[in-house]
Amino acid sequence: MLHIIPSDKFKTASVAFYFSIPLEDKCEITAYSLLANVLKRGTTTYPITSRINKRLQDLYGCVLGVGTMKRGDIQVVMFRFEFLSERYAKEGMVRDVLELAKDIVFTEREFNSEYVEQEKANLQELIESQINDKRSYAQKRLIEIMCEGENYAFSEDGYIEELPKLSPKVLELTHKELLKKPLEVFASGDIDGEDIGGLLELMIPDVFDMREQVSAVNRHEGIPSNTLHTERQNITQSKLAMGFSTGITAESKDYAALTVYNEVFGGGVSSLLFNNVREKLSLAYYVGTRIDRFKGIMLLNSGIDNDKFEAAKIEIMAQEARMRSGDFSEKDFDASKLALVNSLKSMLDSQEAMEEFGLRQILSGKPGESVDDVIEGIQRVTIEDVVRLANGIKLETTYLLTGQE
Repeated sequence: MLHIIPSDKFKTASVAFYFSIPLEDKCEITAYSLLANVLKRGTTTYPITSRINKRLQDLYGCVLGVGTMKRGDIQVVMFRFEFLSERYAKEGMVRDVLELAKDIVFTEREFNSEYVEQEKANLQELIESQINDKRSYAQKRLIEIMCEGENYAFSEDGYIEELPKLSPKVLELTHKELLKKPLEVFASGDIDGEDIGGLLELMIPDVFDMREQVSAVNRHEGIPSNTLHTERQNITQSKLAMGFSTGITAESKDYAALTVYNEVFGGGVSSLLFNNVREKLSLAYYVGTRIDRFKGIMLLNSGIDNDKFEAAKIEIMAQEARMRSGDFSEKDFDASKLALVNSLKSMLDSQEAMEEFGLRQILSGKPGESVDDVIEGIQRVTIEDVVRLANGIKLETTYLLTGQE
């Protein structure tokens, strides 16, 4: 489906294609992750990468972004073209960009085996390097443990052990399957909606094919067992990750209240965790929380000294208890709501952020909900709402990545 987000704030426009694939199979996940990068290496018209890059430069430095994201139990494969508006470039710019998009994304072809092997090596290096970012690694391990047996535990980047199975022929079949998957197309910025719609229908009619609808919302039904999992590596700063079950997803009427709860508890610089665990008691180098709208979980991430685990966890849970009793100021509550509102408004200054917002709403089953609608919901949240739902949030899993001794 085509979604138009026009704005005269920018001198650029963008067209982005987001394919949604259920996270179900390690080999399939790896194939789609690899495919995204292989597709941009060569096409029928531009068989070598240098010629694609030359064409992008000829289009006034058009920027092609390719990647994969995880949204709930969905792997999203993205191709995004950002380019200078026709008002500042030339007439026919949109047509030229769509012609290139058709060539890269939608035209089936044989894949260059050398490019496939190079991208397999690049993907392997990416996956292997993830352990070096200890902060992200701890979050990943927490999710794998907390959501074991659920599709959400899969990594959207893929798995090294699956790479040998992915020949050029396998990827060509994967490409054919990708083109049948649920697809959302966003055209944003300084662009004519009618013009882009007509050109897409003429040049890439597959965009308007009837496709199976998909929702990324699949609530995590966890057991608040408060288990601890410890992993030791040769590190000097421990990483503490904690997973909480909330029972509230984006589909819930309490979701706006959950976003406010998260902001007051650990989502920003006015939060209880930041001001007490980090600033007042110096128990953490950083500490914060985020919620996953699709799974109904809240994830805490913190960096601490190797000998501060017990003290940090006790203080974190003391602040969590304050949330349940409503022991926070109205000033902090209002500051948290204002921070959320300002964050939402700031998205209007980014084409990509607005596309991401639109995609999240679609995958949440709320395609018609605007930024203003979300802001209005946040402004209606009361302290009583937050305290009520706080008493249903439970710590489920704690993961500690710490030193060898």
